[in-house]
Amino acid sequence: MEEGSDSVRKKVIQIVIPTTTYTSGPGQQEEEEFTPPITPYSFHSRQLHTTIPPPPLLPPPGIEVPTTPTEIQRPRNLLGEGAWSKVYAIRSHNLAVKTPSANPSSRGVIEKEAKILHYLTTAAPDLAIARFRGFDVASASLFMELVGMGTLEGFVEREVALERQQQGGSLMGMMRRPVVGMGQWLFLAERLARVFSYLEEVGVVHGDVKWSNILIREFRPVPGCPEDEAWGACRTKLYEPVVVDFSSSHFHQAEGGELPEAVNAVTTSFCAPELLESFISRPSTAGSQITPPVTPTSSKASTLAPHPLPTFQSDLYSVALCLLAAAIGSEVYRNAGRFVGIYVRQGNPVGWVRSDERGLRIGRGCVVLDVLKDCFGKVAEERVDVGVVGSKAAGWREKWLSEGQDNPRWGC
Repeated sequence: MEEGSDSVRKKVIQIVIPTTTYTSGPGQQEEEEFTPPITPYSFHSRQLHTTIPPPPLLPPPGIEVPTTPTEIQRPRNLLGEGAWSKVYAIRSHNLAVKTPSANPSSRGVIEKEAKILHYLTTAAPDLAIARFRGFDVASASLFMELVGMGTLEGFVEREVALERQQQGGSLMGMMRRPVVGMGQWLFLAERLARVFSYLEEVGVVHGDVKWSNILIREFRPVPGCPEDEAWGACRTKLYEPVVVDFSSSHFHQAEGGELPEAVNAVTTSFCAPELLESFISRPSTAGSQITPPVTPTSSKASTLAPHPLPTFQSDLYSVALCLLAAAIGSEVYRNAGRFVGIYVRQGNPVGWVRSDERGLRIGRGCVVLDVLKDCFGKVAEERVDVGVVGSKAAGWREKWLSEGQDNPRWGC
């Protein structure tokens, strides 16, 4: 469920993707402007690379797929709901359907998400997201791949309950390792880093990363993939994270480009401090002049009112919070109550966790802390790239597999 007021959301700017024109004979191809750019910008170099032109129109679902509300919107099929939509399962076709809520802005929000998912599914069919499967214009319903094993949040809660039932083994050893297990945690870190590294490569900011927007499915190694084959040596069953809910997403724009629409809601407990600060400080009138600082503490920050816009760095911060929650077994700020916003804006979730017994799982020199330590802080530009998280997780995975998965040093 997204937090914040629905009533202040501005009109969604539609993403227009014109048809690409090709020439069959001699001569040059006619120049066109694309929004979003079919060749996305790198956040760091801002240079154009990998051309992946998405099809200009959103295809409908297959003709055999039910599309009428009476067939889809049955209470027993409801998977979840938020400010903009409800999500239903069509299990006979292995599909999830996102339908608009009564909010007048919801149709535009879902169509924008459909265009982003279509773009990503076309660009990377194997990316671990809920892949696009069609868009019904009449009902503004988005059809996606169904991932039926629940959320990362539910998965972690089940692991916490299972750990409490286990009476054997060393209690201290159990407290030294992530709740989900060392192998599973490294796998989550490596796979989430892969997804968000690719999103950065193709210029898509997710905007609302939280553990309820990460689903879980059984891991099936792909033959011939070195990383998958390496993980095949793991003796425990692994579950792969799948990123969903791109309703707050936007295409990253190069400097000087038109700004995407500001966000109207954030999930406080998984929010980066600069995004929360910017959201709280946003102008109260629609006509206010805004300049988009990357972060309020940045040297680039404007003296004018901030534009609450997620970035690749805020996505990284939220991914790291999800991984930290998977290690300690609960939301980081679970005990903060109504003061959660104050602690989030401090940008020190590790320090907060160390204030109670959960801090035993992230002692100095531990694997979790080594992987995540440079992902936090109040200044976005001082954080590492998400690719560094993946590289560190891969390095620890090699050590974990080679030194023995039952070695006491891993707390297993």
